[in-house]
Amino acid sequence: VDMILAIGGTNKMLYENIWIENYIAIEITHKFLNFDDPTIEFSGFKDWRNFRNYMEINNIPRSYIKENFLRFIINAIDNEHYCFYDHNTFYVSAYRNFGVSKERHEIFIFGYDKKMKVFYTKDYFDYIHYDTKLVTFDEIVQAYYTYDELNEDDYLDGILLIKPKTNCKLDIDFDKIRTAMISLVQNSYLCSSLRNYKIGFSFFEELILLISFVDIWDKKLFSFLFNHLFLMKYRLKKILPESEYMAFDGMLSNLLNLSKSVNLMALKSSIIFDRKKVKPKSNIRNKMINCLKEIKNKYTKVIFEYLENTN
Repeated sequence: VDMILAIGGTNKMLYENIWIENYIAIEITHKFLNFDDPTIEFSGFKDWRNFRNYMEINNIPRSYIKENFLRFIINAIDNEHYCFYDHNTFYVSAYRNFGVSKERHEIFIFGYDKKMKVFYTKDYFDYIHYDTKLVTFDEIVQAYYTYDELNEDDYLDGILLIKPKTNCKLDIDFDKIRTAMISLVQNSYLCSSLRNYKIGFSFFEELILLISFVDIWDKKLFSFLFNHLFLMKYRLKKILPESEYMAFDGMLSNLLNLSKSVNLMALKSSIIFDRKKVKPKSNIRNKMINCLKEIKNKYTKVIFEYLENTN
């Protein structure tokens, strides 16, 4: 998400449309059937076809660039393309894990300085903030060619060359929004040998199970819920006439306050566990669970009212 908004376009309406039309339906994933390690994210946010209305995207397989990677990146930037791909962060000094652990992550390259021999890049170098860093040519090349050391699949299936469109259609696709909202309130389940996927409001049940039976919580799971609600409030305010939006404003503000409460309890519990190894108390777990149940019930009402009013 941050990478998309970091792309150097100046058309505010274009980037508002990206936020409004996408990032609605939710999926929760368990890797390797591990209950303790869920990941929550927006359905389809990795599917670059969702953004072809706004930008030109070309996927270049790694097998096509077995040598001269440096020249390839510089030529792409000279031709007004940004580069986005996976690499081995162990070899890039800007990352927190530099020289410590070999890890995969996507890096966004949007410029270079030949005299300094550096690229202008963006990523979560400290795992928290999406920052801009100067990374040397040598580090970028080494991190690319050592990706095989990770023994992982290529997350992006190659190198994405991205260029914002200057003449794209800016009309909001209301049918796309409606379809995504229906997907949000419907629960579906997919399973593979390595992952379990649950799509829709079942993520509330997943969070409740996590709170009930696991002592260490990933705080990002709860902040995701707040961000999702914040974005929904922003979306409805943009696409509805003011008189219609006001019917939702109070309910969405209440949902955000409830989500803040859950975030705060999760944060405090995590800090206490990290410092004192004290498990979250049952009354805290119950408060969080009750808040999540209330959020689900009220949020379901918001979505169904929107669907009914826009049918």
